[in-house]
Amino acid sequence: MAFLDDFVPLVRMEAQNVPIFTMRHAILMACREMCENSHIWKETLDPISLVADVEEYDIEQPNEARVLMLYSAQCRDKDLDFKTEQQMRGNWRTLTDTHPKILIQENPTTFRLVGIPTETVNEGITGLRAAVQPAIGATEVGDILMDEYAEMISYGALARLQRMPGKTWAQPELSQYYDGLFQGGIGNAKMRAWKGYGKSELHVQPIKLNGAP
Repeated sequence: MAFLDDFVPLVRMEAQNVPIFTMRHAILMACREMCENSHIWKETLDPISLVADVEEYDIEQPNEARVLMLYSAQCRDKDLDFKTEQQMRGNWRTLTDTHPKILIQENPTTFRLVGIPTETVNEGITGLRAAVQPAIGATEVGDILMDEYAEMISYGALARLQRMPGKTWAQPELSQYYDGLFQGGIGNAKMRAWKGYGKSELHVQPIKLNGAP
């Protein structure tokens, strides 16, 4: 995990008069926005016990983070098929199964198994892989944000700081410039999150404004 303060030197170079607590908040919000819109930060969650006659399960939130979306999971060592309620047909809510085969994520904190398990199995639900974002109040974020997207995060933080009304450091035109860089970085992160690594190099296309650096 990387500390929010690890990003501060990058932001401070262009925002020297900003209080440190304001800078940290802007960095955190930029990290949250990048993760929510790209799903670049993923974590493997702890196994969950399968409980007979229980169809709904809580998703344990990682330390300093909150789950956005589950990407994969197994039940009794077999991959679960991810579906939505709209895709289901017939009496699916009352089906039972020794090996549930379908997972429906209802919200960031719970999911439902179809059919309802008939046996209890300790740590029967494994391989839970999820896209996450920093929690409100987090002081640390995933290493990938620091290792590969630190500059993009600094652009997002600067965009927020430069558009704060009534602040001596605010420069709305620069806010647009930095936000253009940041949104380009989010787009590249999203492509990488979906396609993985080993692809052709991705480049941010900055938006140029008159007088922008």
